Amino acid sequence: MLFTTLHPSDWYAEDIYISVIELQRDIELLFMVSLIHKTRIFSSLNKYLGENNTNLAKMNYGRIKSWLPFLQSEKLDGWFSSIENGYAIELALIHDPTILKILECNPIRYNWTNSKYVNNSITPKHWGSVYPLSATTIPFQLVLNERYRTQIENYKKLIASEEPLSTTLSIILENADINYFEGAVDDIKWI
Repeated sequence: MLFTTLHPSDWYAEDIYISVIELQRDIELLFMVSLIHKTRIFSSLNKYLGENNTNLAKMNYGRIKSWLPFLQSEKLDGWFSSIENGYAIELALIHDPTILKILECNPIRYNWTNSKYVNNSITPKHWGSVYPLSATTIPFQLVLNERYRTQIENYKKLIASEEPLSTTLSIILENADINYFEGAVDDIKWI
């Protein structure tokens, strides 16, 4: 699995290099989100790893590797989730040359500033121009259970006054084509 973000400002930590990838085809991802509350996105990944209180549960590669046949049998290329149940999202992609191609790996070029709370006001995020967000020009197609409709509408209302939008999820939702379906909610049974 290759754990990716749509912009390095989501999770760059102390990275020295940034790898830019290009999708080789349209992909389908499992929406591995249990709840969207205010601006936090709660991942269901930890639940399926059996480590609810561990932020780095995804590092259990043995278990994640055992899920690959299940993902592939459902024609899924990975999953969409949050990073550590916060506001940042990640796309976990099966590392396969039919799915993605690494275009470059270069030293990081810091060209953005994240939102800050200074003197009782919030300075808006500046995305920079070095790492464009493809979600602004290529809309995500989301097919989600109806139970997410209210959560997403509440999230969009909460961030509606932000200019510019300050999270990748807000940009994705602003530009996405979202279709909801009615259906029972069942736990995934991956052994």
